Amino acid sequence: FFTFLVMLYLAGGRGGDILLGLTLFAIGAAIAYRLSGRVALRVDIWLDPWSEAGGRAYQIVQSLLAFAAGGLLGQGLGLGYPTPYIPAIHTDFPFAAIGEEFGLLGVLAAVALYALLTLRGYRMALRARTGFQQLLAAGLATMLGLQAWTIMAGTLKLIPLTGVTLPFISYGGSSLLSSFLTLGLLLAISHENGLAIAAPERKPVNANRQLRPLARPSAIRRVGGLMLVRCLLVGASGGYWRLWQGPTLQAREDNPRRLIAERRIQRGRILDRQGAVLAETVGPPEAHQRRYPYPAAAPVVGYYSLRHGVGGIEAAFDEVLRGTREEVDWEDWLDRLMHRVPVGRDVRLTLDMSLQQIADEALGEQVGAVVLVEITNGDLLVMVSHPTFDPNQLDEAWEALSQDPMAPLLNRATQGLYQPGGVLESLLLAEGIAAGLADPDALLENATQAVRLDDLILTCQPPGGIPTVAPLAQAYGASCPLPFLTLGERLGARRVAMAFARWGLTQAPSLEVPTEAGRFDPALLENPEELARAVLGQGDLTVTPLQMALVAATIAGDGKRPAPRLVLEVEDAMGQMQPWEQTRRRPERVLRPAPVARLRSVMPRWGDGKVVGHASIAIAGTNRPPHAWFIGYAPAEAPRYAIAVLLEHGGKEGPRQAVQVGVAVLQAALR
Repeated sequence: FFTFLVMLYLAGGRGGDILLGLTLFAIGAAIAYRLSGRVALRVDIWLDPWSEAGGRAYQIVQSLLAFAAGGLLGQGLGLGYPTPYIPAIHTDFPFAAIGEEFGLLGVLAAVALYALLTLRGYRMALRARTGFQQLLAAGLATMLGLQAWTIMAGTLKLIPLTGVTLPFISYGGSSLLSSFLTLGLLLAISHENGLAIAAPERKPVNANRQLRPLARPSAIRRVGGLMLVRCLLVGASGGYWRLWQGPTLQAREDNPRRLIAERRIQRGRILDRQGAVLAETVGPPEAHQRRYPYPAAAPVVGYYSLRHGVGGIEAAFDEVLRGTREEVDWEDWLDRLMHRVPVGRDVRLTLDMSLQQIADEALGEQVGAVVLVEITNGDLLVMVSHPTFDPNQLDEAWEALSQDPMAPLLNRATQGLYQPGGVLESLLLAEGIAAGLADPDALLENATQAVRLDDLILTCQPPGGIPTVAPLAQAYGASCPLPFLTLGERLGARRVAMAFARWGLTQAPSLEVPTEAGRFDPALLENPEELARAVLGQGDLTVTPLQMALVAATIAGDGKRPAPRLVLEVEDAMGQMQPWEQTRRRPERVLRPAPVARLRSVMPRWGDGKVVGHASIAIAGTNRPPHAWFIGYAPAEAPRYAIAVLLEHGGKEGPRQAVQVGVAVLQAALR
């Protein structure tokens, strides 16, 4: 139809004929869309192929994925995967195969060849001797160019797919025959007119002696210019899908080429600080498998699955472990050009698996978390989260894991949010000493009096463990609520809010894996009831075990909070382990050393006396057992390690059990 319109325009030279034809085409297309399900389907797929990517739009989506996979220079002849994934690739979508195996340069070369062939046809029309030859040459060039443009544009989602063949490339006897007949006729016209490369251009003969009407040269040039613009649009569209949308398309989960590429990559290892393997790739290249020798460390190490993606350190350092880099140097470019399989690089963590296993065993079947941090440098030596899962069996167990109400996929150490309860007393006592509002030696009347908070009754732990009249230090050791409710009121809303922020309880710690912080509105503390809840650790403030481990490290570190880190070293391109400094930060001064030292002097000692810490509970609902907390450090005289232990719904015996876990881990760290 469009060839007919072009011929009509060339023969008559009237633009009104083109407008009338396009109007009739638009009306016919609208009627066909309403009446023909096939036409409507093609238009709908063109407008939105992504909603039907696995169904009716599968062919065009896979075509675009092929263009994205080709890159600049292509996968190489025979090295792409157009055949198994694009239906009718040899007849309807050979242009997509060119894009995947020869890349964007191959696409531009094919478009340039078709443009050159079409424009040469129009050049023959301009040099034709007779009107008949002129119209025939222009018509054949238009037919050839429009056919090529239609299938190329459809393959690139510029227009709806039509199913025509690509001249000279698509498989099929009739298509090749008609294409070569068209080319033969053009060559015959060229030969008859005696055209040669250096021959002078001939003008059409006088219209009075030849077939009338003759196309004006300006009309032929306009049509040729329009065809050139169409070809430029195809080239630009190829660049758009490769350069602009390429990374997004290649990262789609339904991209089968992504799975093929992933299977070829041998990911780097994840090691602990002593070099013990936490994750490695085993098996032959065609059947790589990810193996995790210590499955219990999965909440931190993470998982790798072609079906379910990556998590933990596997996700945070995915590019490093895959051997890909954001910065592309000439070596990386050469590797891509030669289609070399990336070699993954190793990542060495700060974890100590010997201590990690001890913490795992100490925690046992109890739901909770343990975090052990080295005070001097912020290295996280232990990060245990229970319940855990086995990443070696992830694909088989994924549905059960994702629906498990106990949330085994959650890293409770960094993302589990809990009310702090009585362990906030350590922070409040330090702030009270610093402000001159608290004296650990001061005797308190009714120190053991219970506090009613809505439906909750808070008491010392255990109740009746100390006399009614006792010094503040003794009330602190028994985690009695009333003295610290009074201290919180003396500090006031502003000081309490500033203390929470300064001690790092209102923002997520910066770490290589995802961390969380609870939502906290300081303005709520202006309400006396909300202030009371907050200082008793039963308000809106929620914290993670990692945050509380850093509180313990701040107390042990003379008021300086270390910057936590989980990654120690990363292998560079030369195979050498280099210190990982991208997330390193300086320790932050939270409080002056003097009040912190005074706090440490009254903190209870546990075990053999080398472990210092504070244990308490946090009410977790009226009908559920309370959470149990323990924060502490060791050794007592020259602290090196700080710990936080959380036992979800640990009950009345929870604080004692949390102390046992913390003491076991700290004593193991000191050995």
